[in-house]
Amino acid sequence: MPERPPHVDLANLHAYVVPVSPKMLGETLAVAQWALNELERERPGYNAGGTIATHQARVQLLLDEIARMRPTGPDGKHDDRHTAVCGCRR
Repeated sequence: MPERPPHVDLANLHAYVVPVSPKMLGETLAVAQWALNELERERPGYNAGGTIATHQARVQLLLDEIARMRPTGPDGKHDDRHTAVCGCRR
């Protein structure tokens, strides 16, 4: 059996249904990422239930998965790069 990347193993342990499209979730996570960056800038070393860097890393993992689900080109447009889970109504 071929070895799976670690993120696939973790994804198999946790399955969540989010009632928004990948695009909308990505936009919200980008705002959260910005807010975490601002918090770190304003209060270096602040512990928000974990280090800011830890939260930023988790948000980035989610954004990377959204980018895989809903790919965009260099111009940031999704255009016709549809996947089975991109959330578009084709």
